[in-house]
Amino acid sequence: MAKCGVTNIGGGGISSDEVSAAKENVLSGKTYVGTDTGDEIGTGTMENNGSTGNQNLNAGSSFLVKKGYHAQDFSVGANNLASQTSGTASAGQILSGQTAWINGNKVTGNIPLQSGDASSDQVWSTNRTTWGDGNLFFGVRNGHYLNGINWIRSYDAAFVPANIKKGVNIFGVTGTWEGYVPGVNDLYYRGNNMVGFTGGVKFDSGQMTIDYYTVDLIANFSLVGKTYLNIQGMEGNSPDNVTIYTKRNSYEVIANWSQPGGGTHNLKPYLYSINISGAQVSGLIKISLHCFNGLIYRIWLS
Repeated sequence: MAKCGVTNIGGGGISSDEVSAAKENVLSGKTYVGTDTGDEIGTGTMENNGSTGNQNLNAGSSFLVKKGYHAQDFSVGANNLASQTSGTASAGQILSGQTAWINGNKVTGNIPLQSGDASSDQVWSTNRTTWGDGNLFFGVRNGHYLNGINWIRSYDAAFVPANIKKGVNIFGVTGTWEGYVPGVNDLYYRGNNMVGFTGGVKFDSGQMTIDYYTVDLIANFSLVGKTYLNIQGMEGNSPDNVTIYTKRNSYEVIANWSQPGGGTHNLKPYLYSINISGAQVSGLIKISLHCFNGLIYRIWLS
């Protein structure tokens, strides 16, 4: 059998001057003839990164795309915000005007800012109590942020110096009350027996105590220039009448006050004012209360 060969009639092969690849353009381990081989066979150095696969990144993380060959397309994406901002707070747990990202949502807080330093913005207590040991407790409203110095307010009209014993300081209020101080027209006032009443009563601390029967109160004093004799206290049974006598040769009626059927009831306040304008006398005077049961706190002229 005959053999034949083919001769390159055009002369010489392709030279390195006619190609543009270099070793870094050819996969590692693969051979080539390129600009840097001088017409000799060279071996590529391009890194083969294979199949990288898609990448998902969280905020703040990064992914290095390596230099070299990648066997397929891939993507680099970011995970959704909700998966990166998990939280349990709500608008009612964040200060008013402040914002936060919670489970992918931007939330603006609505907790009111309570600045108690300003007199116009002080907090009123929701309630108050005491345990009787000198401590006071005030309820503070929920849902407000107390900013800086705060004053929790509570009001009691009776918490004034006039209702506190003179010289005693209670929570910064110094008392001015001097006790049951009788006036110039008082005959008896809360244990102060200025005219020296005697009679069938119990002179207890701060009061006269009278049982259920007619009782006489006797003392020396003057009715001159006065219009009423007043008796005040608590009664359990109101009297049928109150009679005022003066002793000259014998006791004589000089004034009388009466009411129909006294009646029995629980203790309640009373005030009797007996007109004495027609009895302008001085001397030993007797006040007679008929069928009275109760307490006398004060007797005075007006």
